[in-house]
Amino acid sequence: MTVSEYAIRFSELARHVPILVCTIREQVCRFIEWLNYDFKICMARELQADIPFQQVVDIARMLERVRSEEKEAKEAKRSRNSGGFSGFSSADMSHHGRGSSSQSA
Repeated sequence: MTVSEYAIRFSELARHVPILVCTIREQVCRFIEWLNYDFKICMARELQADIPFQQVVDIARMLERVRSEEKEAKEAKRSRNSGGFSGFSSADMSHHGRGSSSQSA
């Protein structure tokens, strides 16, 4: 589920149980509590500050976008590097480097 989907679902559910999120701070804490671990760690500061709920959602969306861009960059780098190696194959290595001569004595 994306952060946007989660925020919509969270808001829908919060309307039905207002006692659990009766203050903005409680709403922010509960929202962050159910984010994935990496996002939760990155948003520890938001738990301490009096930040509006929508701003917390925007920060989580930004984190999601940055993580997605990092993942795409890693995948692009991996695909660029995967076809360019011109060393020995594993079959070549099985015939070389064992310390024995390939000629009979």
